[in-house]
Amino acid sequence: PSPQSPPPTTTATSIETTTTTTTEPETTMQTTPQWSFTEQFTTTPATIAPPPPPPPRRRRPRTAFIIFATENRERVRRENPQMNFCDVSRTLGEEWTRMDADARHVYVQMSEEESQRLAALADDSECAPLSPTDKPTHK
Repeated sequence: PSPQSPPPTTTATSIETTTTTTTEPETTMQTTPQWSFTEQFTTTPATIAPPPPPPPRRRRPRTAFIIFATENRERVRRENPQMNFCDVSRTLGEEWTRMDADARHVYVQMSEEESQRLAALADDSECAPLSPTDKPTHK
């Protein structure tokens, strides 16, 4: 066969197999399915109800360092506009380590107050309690 001619095709007849060279495209019979593939997985019976939504989660109180970092991050960004987020966080961590106990105590008190306030809110509402094994979910 020449490089321009199509490859030979095999057609089956009753018992024998013949090889022929054709230039016509083969036609195949296409059947229309009674259901589409996506419908099989997207439709649900009317008897299945969706699960109830989970109860709202109780917010975790912020730590003393997180309160300090939240209050001082913008100041550090203004003083060092060339710094990226990682460098700003590192600077805040260094400032926190250099702080004396009296200056830290202010943030520790703020953290304890927030913890008590959130605990009181959880008692008043129907929030699911947090256990030490609960891990935050990132959505």
